[in-house]
Amino acid sequence: MLDFAVRPVRADEWERVRALRVEAVHDPAAAIAFTDSAEHTASLTDDFWRERTAGGSVDAGDGAAVRQFVAEDASGTWVGSATGLRERAGEQDYEGRTVPRDGCSVVGVFVTPDARGGAVLAALFDAIAGWADAPLRLYVHADNDRAARGYEKVGFRSQGTEFTGALGPTREMRRD
Repeated sequence: MLDFAVRPVRADEWERVRALRVEAVHDPAAAIAFTDSAEHTASLTDDFWRERTAGGSVDAGDGAAVRQFVAEDASGTWVGSATGLRERAGEQDYEGRTVPRDGCSVVGVFVTPDARGGAVLAALFDAIAGWADAPLRLYVHADNDRAARGYEKVGFRSQGTEFTGALGPTREMRRD
């Protein structure tokens, strides 16, 4: 069993945030879940990663609309990450769809191959739910059955909603 802890990122960890994202978009099993290509991700500037990390970090404060969490094993290696985006009913989400109710959208979910199939995914979602104090929802590519099964194991259910989004054919899942 993997020994790990989940915590929010800190603003000064932008290089580690970038490295984990680069790993995610290069992972053949995970690449279907990301709108960024490996080439695009590699081309983003240090300033981009500094700003992105700071905005989703614990340093952004309690009122921040974004929070990124990482799972860190006993050696200090990051073995997973997910980001929560607080949402308000009636607003437009990152796909341009109307948010049906207050909650938190989860994006950027990645668990390293050695940490998959265990408790890391559940712990990341639990951390986001605790931070947001709200129901969670996410979008998953309609052909990404492996990810959908993982989400179902940690309490997400398909909403029967399918649309064409930035990922292509996409379905919505929710965890109350």
